[in-house]
Amino acid sequence: LLAAQAGIPSGDHVFDLVAITIALSIVLHSSTDVPIAKALRIEPPDSLPPGLPDPVPPKEPLR
Repeated sequence: LLAAQAGIPSGDHVFDLVAITIALSIVLHSSTDVPIAKALRIEPPDSLPPGLPDPVPPKEPLR
């Protein structure tokens, strides 16, 4: 908005270019995040050691 109001000769062109860039950025970032995250997903190796055992269940409270 400042570029359009600044009175520079190509202010309207700069404003249009910035507005289109921002709009495309929003569309591309919001539409590609899930597919790219799925494509970059790394599967754990088969040779991982077992995890920690389950914690001991709590005792029943005294009445």
